Amino acid sequence: MTGQLSRIQRFSVGDGEGIRSTVFLKGCPLHCPWCHNPETQPITPVLMFYSSRCTLCGKCTLSCPNGVHSIIDSKHLIDRSKCISCGKCVKNCFNDALDLDGKTVTVEDVVKIVSEDEEFYAASNGGVTLSGGEPLLQLDFTLELMKQLCEGGIHVLCDTSAQCKTEDLERVIKYCKTFYVDVKANSEESHSKTVGGSFKRVLENITFLVNNGCDVTVRIPVIPNHNDSIEYLKKVAEAIAPTGVKKVDLLPFHSLCKSKYESIGEKFAYGDVESLSRADVEPLKAAFDGFEVRVTN
Repeated sequence: MTGQLSRIQRFSVGDGEGIRSTVFLKGCPLHCPWCHNPETQPITPVLMFYSSRCTLCGKCTLSCPNGVHSIIDSKHLIDRSKCISCGKCVKNCFNDALDLDGKTVTVEDVVKIVSEDEEFYAASNGGVTLSGGEPLLQLDFTLELMKQLCEGGIHVLCDTSAQCKTEDLERVIKYCKTFYVDVKANSEESHSKTVGGSFKRVLENITFLVNNGCDVTVRIPVIPNHNDSIEYLKKVAEAIAPTGVKKVDLLPFHSLCKSKYESIGEKFAYGDVESLSRADVEPLKAAFDGFEVRVTN
């Protein structure tokens, strides 16, 4: 079975307990304007260009069969509408100014790579985190990957937007019992308008996971001028309270991904917004006072 992989980040310490390998899968049903991994949103490969590494040698213009690349007035121009993701330009760029995010892999390919660090997982109570993109978008691939990791004794954590059908989660929890669920809004209208998808579905799926004994942490990216107020987050608290979830993690916004947007030829909507620190987010934890949840940031 094959799937579309963005990358595998080994020795990750911020995506769950212990030392982990984070598997970033391609494709996402949402369009968060603050997304930190915009290259993973399309399920198809994405051409990335790092202008600071380009020496204008012109090898890409000669190797591309579709005329995607051109050098005019000492500038490297890219017509992405012509790109068929053949990767020939990447192979012929010796300065690593070009890259293609996304490749077809088998479940066994991924298992082989992440299994190399089994000793570190065991020593630190770590494992493998499936992220993206949205890992449940490639459901069959993700299920088989979870199954093989589970059979190999490797702990699996799924970082999801929970936009899937609840029936899909019924299949997932056979192999995965630990979830990070991203909550990006506080109402159906806000969710649909800001990132797409359904807020109601998120709440229903959190409830399902909690009721089935899963370890669920709600993760809330704190975004300036979107949800960075106690008033807004109090509505989030009221919405998630009936689900029974007991853990909430507030994630301070950062703009470190700005260069990623530049590399894929897109403008980062939050490119001029200052990053938040943990100290900035700390007062917002008060929004959850009176609710039976433990809040971290």
